[in-house]
Amino acid sequence: GSGLWHDEKKFTKYAQASLQLCKVYMEISSSSGSRRELLTAEMHLKSTLKQAVDFSDTEEYKALDNCLEEIKNLIAATA
Repeated sequence: GSGLWHDEKKFTKYAQASLQLCKVYMEISSSSGSRRELLTAEMHLKSTLKQAVDFSDTEEYKALDNCLEEIKNLIAATA
């Protein structure tokens, strides 16, 4: 729930799980040639980053932001 966006420990766990999820989406997309997983990952990361703005100075936030950039590049490459 909303407590996640006010508790750095909970956010850290959520961010780590989100990164794992997005890596899986990238692997599926890479093996299937489908963009759908990349678009799903992009939506997830955009939403997470918007809600996690309070943690924008953390390593986890930066990792999520970097992952989003990587996914955007992959989407552009498969367009």
